[in-house]
Amino acid sequence: VDWRDPALFTTSTTITGWSAPLTHGGEPELLTGAQVTATYFATIGARPLYGRDFTADDDVPNAPRVAILAHGLWQRRFGGDPAIVGTSMPIGGAPHTIVGVLPAGVVPVILTDAEIFRPLQLNTADPSRGAIFLRVVARLADEVTIETARARADVKARQLELAYSST
Repeated sequence: VDWRDPALFTTSTTITGWSAPLTHGGEPELLTGAQVTATYFATIGARPLYGRDFTADDDVPNAPRVAILAHGLWQRRFGGDPAIVGTSMPIGGAPHTIVGVLPAGVVPVILTDAEIFRPLQLNTADPSRGAIFLRVVARLADEVTIETARARADVKARQLELAYSST
């Protein structure tokens, strides 16, 4: 939340790892996944092949759990059946509705082996200041150089360190 700056970035997303057992549709399998903010696929320039992207309503605390499948998992586990979109299945012990399937060739950022994605559902009203497990990826705004972004990020990091040094 602190890093959102439309003067610097057109879009940004937050990412953290997630792994969960999938028991639906065959033998149990431990999946490597990513929890991401709703802007993840727009930030990396990808759109689902089937279904829909995450919405802001999906990405709030306690929203119903939804997931998007990577193409390889969809092929391997569900035979490439587009009817998987809209179904609910237990993933990691909690029901998730599959809302989308990615096209072949989408390579996730940060967690490049992720096969399943779900919204991070951060509490942005009261974010944890000790959340060092989160990674942020952003697209630079037009006319902004990487050097400018780095310099402003350094200033912002120092401001945050001073403001939250006790947490």
